[in-house]
Amino acid sequence: MLAAYTGKTEAVSELVELGANLEATDAQGNTALMLAANFGHTASVRALVQAGADIEATNNNGDTALMRAAFYGMTEAVRALVQAGANIEATAINGSTALILAAYNGHTEAVTQAITDGKQALIDQFQAVRDKRKAIVFGRLGLKEHLPAAARVGVGARPARAGAGAGAGARVGAATRLQQVPPLSFKQIIMAQKYISEQ
Repeated sequence: MLAAYTGKTEAVSELVELGANLEATDAQGNTALMLAANFGHTASVRALVQAGADIEATNNNGDTALMRAAFYGMTEAVRALVQAGANIEATAINGSTALILAAYNGHTEAVTQAITDGKQALIDQFQAVRDKRKAIVFGRLGLKEHLPAAARVGVGARPARAGAGAGAGARVGAATRLQQVPPLSFKQIIMAQKYISEQ
């Protein structure tokens, strides 16, 4: 928790690898993710989210990590949390949302922009992953012509067989290539679809 509080991302990652409890809390109920967000340690925020920290966990006041970042105007952390699928409409015990908390400290404009940027980044990430997966499947099925022109580049191309020349890599199957596409969390998928429907 101290590593997240001070923004020591390497230490955070090492502790995660050693099995640290990501949901441990301090006396106020703050998790490591909340502390990292609270002090604007965006790299630590990303590391904790990637490790599986609960993005919607709440402290004793009902604040989430997004609310803590918004309250203190930590816009990069806000953007990262929204891109990770944080619920921007969640409310604390007193009914405050992230934007209401941002307004308390005069950060409304900056946090609103950070939320907008985070939403767009999530949409872009969702669409890129979807298009990559579609390109792999369509290429494997020989349906390249059904993809938009921009998505056809490299579709159907496969690495050379092992031994086919100096530096030639082993042939990689479609299933393996699908596994290599960076995954999105269920939360990210749901929120991305929501934001797309609102456009």
